[in-house]
Amino acid sequence: QAGYTSLSFRDGEVECLKFLGWRLRAIPPIHFIGYFLAKGAIFQDDTWQDRNLIEKIPKYVKKYADFFCNLTLQEYSFQQYLPSELAAAILLASRVALQLQPRWRPELTTLTGQEDPKYV
Repeated sequence: QAGYTSLSFRDGEVECLKFLGWRLRAIPPIHFIGYFLAKGAIFQDDTWQDRNLIEKIPKYVKKYADFFCNLTLQEYSFQQYLPSELAAAILLASRVALQLQPRWRPELTTLTGQEDPKYV
Protein backbone atom coordinates (compact mmCIF):
# COMPACT_ATOMS: atom_id res chain seq x y z
CA GLN A 1 0.00 0.00 0.00
CA ALA A 2 1.35 3.42 -0.98
CA GLY A 3 0.13 5.12 2.16
CA TYR A 4 -2.49 7.28 0.46
CA THR A 5 -6.14 7.19 1.31
CA SER A 6 -9.12 8.69 -0.41
CA LEU A 7 -9.19 11.31 2.35
CA SER A 8 -5.58 12.32 1.71
CA PHE A 9 -6.36 12.73 -1.98
CA ARG A 10 -9.41 14.81 -1.13
CA ASP A 11 -7.35 16.98 1.21
CA GLY A 12 -4.80 17.51 -1.55
CA GLU A 13 -7.53 18.47 -3.99
CA VAL A 14 -8.98 20.94 -1.49
CA GLU A 15 -5.53 22.52 -1.05
CA CYS A 16 -5.23 22.89 -4.84
CA LEU A 17 -8.67 24.49 -4.99
CA LYS A 18 -7.79 26.91 -2.22
CA PHE A 19 -4.57 27.83 -4.00
CA LEU A 20 -6.57 28.54 -7.18
CA GLY A 21 -9.08 30.59 -5.22
CA TRP A 22 -11.77 28.08 -6.20
CA ARG A 23 -11.59 29.39 -9.77
CA LEU A 24 -11.88 26.29 -11.92
CA ARG A 25 -13.37 27.67 -15.07
CA ALA A 26 -11.03 28.49 -17.91
CA ILE A 27 -12.43 30.28 -20.93
CA PRO A 28 -10.48 29.38 -24.06
CA PRO A 29 -10.00 31.83 -26.95
CA ILE A 30 -12.56 30.02 -29.10
CA HIS A 31 -15.35 31.25 -26.80
CA PHE A 32 -14.23 34.84 -27.31
CA ILE A 33 -13.97 34.24 -31.06
CA GLY A 34 -17.55 33.00 -31.15
CA TYR A 35 -18.66 36.16 -29.36
CA PHE A 36 -16.59 38.45 -31.61
CA LEU A 37 -17.88 36.81 -34.79
CA ALA A 38 -21.47 36.92 -33.55
CA LYS A 39 -21.15 40.64 -32.82
CA GLY A 40 -19.66 41.28 -36.25
CA ALA A 41 -16.00 41.12 -37.20
CA ILE A 42 -16.47 41.56 -40.95
CA PHE A 43 -17.69 44.87 -42.33
CA GLN A 44 -19.42 45.89 -45.56
CA ASP A 45 -16.60 48.20 -46.60
CA ASP A 46 -13.86 45.62 -45.93
CA THR A 47 -12.14 44.43 -49.08
CA TRP A 48 -10.80 41.01 -49.98
CA GLN A 49 -7.75 40.94 -52.23
CA ASP A 50 -8.62 44.51 -53.28
CA ARG A 51 -12.14 43.46 -54.32
CA ASN A 52 -15.54 43.57 -52.69
CA LEU A 53 -16.26 40.83 -50.19
CA ILE A 54 -17.87 37.63 -51.37
CA GLU A 55 -20.62 35.83 -49.49
CA LYS A 56 -18.34 33.09 -48.12
CA ILE A 57 -15.84 35.37 -46.36
CA PRO A 58 -17.48 35.14 -42.89
CA LYS A 59 -17.39 31.34 -43.15
CA TYR A 60 -13.69 31.45 -44.12
CA VAL A 61 -12.87 33.79 -41.23
CA LYS A 62 -14.51 31.32 -38.84
CA LYS A 63 -12.57 28.39 -40.33
CA TYR A 64 -9.26 30.22 -40.00
CA ALA A 65 -10.16 31.34 -36.47
CA ASP A 66 -11.04 27.77 -35.45
CA PHE A 67 -7.75 26.56 -36.92
CA PHE A 68 -5.70 29.19 -35.08
CA CYS A 69 -7.60 28.53 -31.83
CA ASN A 70 -6.73 24.85 -32.09
CA LEU A 71 -3.08 25.72 -32.60
CA THR A 72 -3.06 27.78 -29.40
CA LEU A 73 -4.42 24.80 -27.48
CA GLN A 74 -1.62 22.57 -28.75
CA GLU A 75 1.27 24.87 -27.87
CA TYR A 76 1.93 25.53 -24.20
CA SER A 77 3.73 28.83 -24.81
CA PHE A 78 0.41 30.49 -25.68
CA GLN A 79 -0.72 30.05 -22.08
CA GLN A 80 1.17 33.21 -21.13
CA TYR A 81 -1.49 35.33 -22.88
CA LEU A 82 -5.00 36.09 -21.74
CA PRO A 83 -7.63 34.21 -23.79
CA SER A 84 -9.21 37.53 -24.82
CA GLU A 85 -5.84 38.77 -26.11
CA LEU A 86 -5.29 35.54 -28.01
CA ALA A 87 -8.76 35.76 -29.50
CA ALA A 88 -8.07 39.29 -30.77
CA ALA A 89 -4.77 38.13 -32.27
CA ILE A 90 -6.53 35.13 -33.82
CA LEU A 91 -9.13 37.42 -35.34
CA LEU A 92 -6.36 39.58 -36.77
CA ALA A 93 -4.45 36.52 -38.05
CA SER A 94 -7.62 35.27 -39.75
CA ARG A 95 -8.14 38.63 -41.45
CA VAL A 96 -4.49 38.75 -42.53
CA ALA A 97 -4.55 35.17 -43.83
CA LEU A 98 -7.59 36.01 -45.96
CA GLN A 99 -6.01 39.29 -47.08
CA LEU A 100 -8.90 41.35 -45.76
CA GLN A 101 -8.32 45.09 -45.71
CA PRO A 102 -8.04 46.90 -43.48
CA ARG A 103 -6.39 44.25 -41.35
CA TRP A 104 -7.69 45.90 -38.15
CA ARG A 105 -10.41 48.47 -37.63
CA PRO A 106 -11.46 50.83 -34.84
CA GLU A 107 -14.69 48.81 -34.52
CA LEU A 108 -12.59 45.73 -33.73
CA THR A 109 -10.70 47.67 -31.07
CA THR A 110 -14.06 48.57 -29.51
CA LEU A 111 -15.27 44.97 -29.76
CA THR A 112 -12.14 43.24 -28.46
CA GLY A 113 -10.64 45.92 -26.25
CA GLN A 114 -7.34 45.47 -28.12
CA GLU A 115 -5.52 47.87 -30.35
CA ASP A 116 -4.00 46.28 -33.46
CA PRO A 117 -2.82 43.13 -31.66
CA LYS A 118 0.95 42.93 -31.46
CA TYR A 119 1.16 39.16 -31.60
CA VAL A 120 0.83 38.80 -35.38
